[in-house]
Amino acid sequence: MDMDGIIQREQPQQPEKPARQATSAAVRGQMQVPPEQAETFEKVVAAGRKLLYSEQLAPDIQETLASDAPMGEKLGGGVVSLLAILMTKTNGAIPPQLLIPAGVVLVTEAGDMLEEAGAEVSDNDVAEGVAVMVETLLQRAGVSLDQVPQLLQQGGAPAQGAVPPAAAEAPQPPQEV
Repeated sequence: MDMDGIIQREQPQQPEKPARQATSAAVRGQMQVPPEQAETFEKVVAAGRKLLYSEQLAPDIQETLASDAPMGEKLGGGVVSLLAILMTKTNGAIPPQLLIPAGVVLVTEAGDMLEEAGAEVSDNDVAEGVAVMVETLLQRAGVSLDQVPQLLQQGGAPAQGAVPPAAAEAPQPPQEV
């Protein structure tokens, strides 16, 4: 008698991929913003989240996902575009020193959103997205990566007003490398 139909054979299980550690909740819990800027930071992140999940951006997100670019470039480039939209809507009122911290949270938020939608997003993708976002914002502000250590020693961000005009340029799709 054939026992295959009666006895369930153990199927080898696919190893579960480790859970992504770079989630928006984890990053927000570690984000340190000066107390006097905390309220503005929260408003920027909330506006970014609202825009990220909006009907307005849905076609752009679909187009970005369909591109052949690596996931990290999609995340970072998408958040740069999102920040540019926010800068335009606020007439450049977002303090430049909050663009990168808010962008980091929004990159992780975008990773969360895409993962919930079924896309594969790794911690490396999020890290690459943050790197792309930071490098692009610095370039638009006229700051080279070589200047960053000097800026940090001098107390941080470029001079007030250095980032907003550059960051408020029309959103551009991420460029292929």
